[in-house]
Amino acid sequence: MSDVGNDWLDAYEAGALQETDLSTQTQISVWTAMGGLLCASAGPFSCYTSYLLAFPLAVVSIWSAWKVINAPIPLDDRGGRSLRAVSYAGLVGGIFGLLISGFIIAILVLVMFFYAIMFLMVFVGAAAGA
Repeated sequence: MSDVGNDWLDAYEAGALQETDLSTQTQISVWTAMGGLLCASAGPFSCYTSYLLAFPLAVVSIWSAWKVINAPIPLDDRGGRSLRAVSYAGLVGGIFGLLISGFIIAILVLVMFFYAIMFLMVFVGAAAGA
């Protein structure tokens, strides 16, 4: 038995782990990675708002792929091993989408921070009578 509290391991030990659970998570991982990468690539053409959509899609992709990768799959289960291999594609796509969108979102937040500082300086200067 496991002391970690892993849901996948508990389900496997109870015999309740279905291959459809892994295939569903793999499909979620791959499709959200693809959606996140498409949103990240279309960012400059959509006034940078699709970066805000790409970020959570990439996080969901990484999370779903990580659940499949860490699932206890027996060595003789070819279907489970192939699902794990496919989920690596979702993991890599999610990481790339997260890096692209996170970088651009960080730049946008930094620019907004500088605008707020500039507004504060103008407000302080006007209040001081400069």
